[in-house]
This record gives sequence, C-alpha cells and structure tokens, in this order.
Amino acid sequence: MKKALWFRVPKCGSCTIKRVLKPTGVIAIQAHGAFKFFKKKPNFYKDHWKFAFVRNPYSRVVSSYAHWVTKKWTDISFEEYCEALGVNRAKHVRIKGRRDMKRMILPVGAPEPPRDAHKDSNIARLIYSHLLAPATETLYGLGPNSEDPNSKNLSCSNASFDISYLDFIGKMENLQNDFDYVCDMVGMARQKLPHTNVTPHRHYTEYYNTKTKQIIAEKYAKDLELFGYTFEK
Repeated sequence: MKKALWFRVPKCGSCTIKRVLKPTGVIAIQAHGAFKFFKKKPNFYKDHWKFAFVRNPYSRVVSSYAHWVTKKWTDISFEEYCEALGVNRAKHVRIKGRRDMKRMILPVGAPEPPRDAHKDSNIARLIYSHLLAPATETLYGLGPNSEDPNSKNLSCSNASFDISYLDFIGKMENLQNDFDYVCDMVGMARQKLPHTNVTPHRHYTEYYNTKTKQIIAEKYAKDLELFGYTFEK
C-alpha cells in the first residue's frame, strides 16, 4: 500500500472518511499542529500521495448551521450565522469550553468572552475558525509551504493560496466515486462509505436570500473559483 496523507477539510465528509481510513495507516493532517508538523519534518510529505476533499461552500455552510442547531449549541437564525461567518476582520480568541472549541470568531474590538461562552446559545459568533474557513485557506494552511498561522491573519479575498502540493482533490458531491479513485491510487481495497455524522436539513438553496448568498460568495470566492462551484438554481 502506498504511503498517503489525507488533508482534512471539516464538513466535507471528513467524519465518514476518517472512519474508513483510521485502520489503514493513511495519515490525517488536520488544522491543529500542521504547521509544526511540517516544520519538524519538511521532507516528509514528498514520499506520500496527498489528497483532500472539498464541498460547495453554500452547502457546507448549511450543513454546519444545521449541525449547530441540532446539537442545540445555538438558536440564532441562518442569516445571523452567515453574518457571523462574514466578519471580514476577525480576531481569534482562545477559550476553554467544549472539546474541539478552541477558537471563536469575534468582531475586532469585541470584549473577551467569558470562559463559559460556549454555553450561551445567544452568542452568534460561536463558529470556530478552522471549521468553516474556506477550503483554499485550510489546505494552504495545512500544506508543507504554509506560513506560521500565528504570524498573520490570512484573508481569502487578498491572498494567493498554493495548494499544488496535493495530488488529488475530490468533491463531496462525488464522494463515493472520488474515494474509489483514492483507494485505487493508494492501493487500498474499495469499500462503500458509511453515512456518518449526517445532519438532516433541506436542500441548501432553500436557506438563502440575496444577502446571505452575497456573504458566502465573498467569503468563499476562491473556493467557488478554484473548485468550480456555483449556487444552484
């Protein structure tokens, strides 16, 4: 079996893929620690076949929103959720809270949140940065040539993201077929992907209005361009 690295982008079938890959030896590169990983092992990635999966940003945001509402972590409207995502200037605030909630997005100048802020369903900014960052930012940030994430606040609107280190980028919309290709390339037996961490919700087009479509179009501009996504009609 070929050595392989999976660069994980949240809300792009990642829980399903993780479940299948866990016993195979394929290494998952995640947001936390990726920069330090490649700093310590700069040539490690060269010997591995590298892949990732992406998703239509409009669909990805709805999936995340539905997940938060289902888990009762927030009761804000979808429009408020998009507005929180659309904050162009943001500062990262470290808090102690739920297992994976290490960062929150807050407007510049906002007061520090209390330690139990994650329990307040009325705080509209409970969206941790690595979860719904544009895939182009995430994959750039996970890559071997990325810069220290603490050195600057990357902005998808004005940065050039080199993700050419990846050998293959699959799509959530074609998950099974694209995963079959990954299996073939890695030398792993094909297998049917299970449905994991599925959150029930309507088709994503039913959630948007003109305002929210524009917010997502601006925030995920490079994802839409590089991966060929549009808002379905």
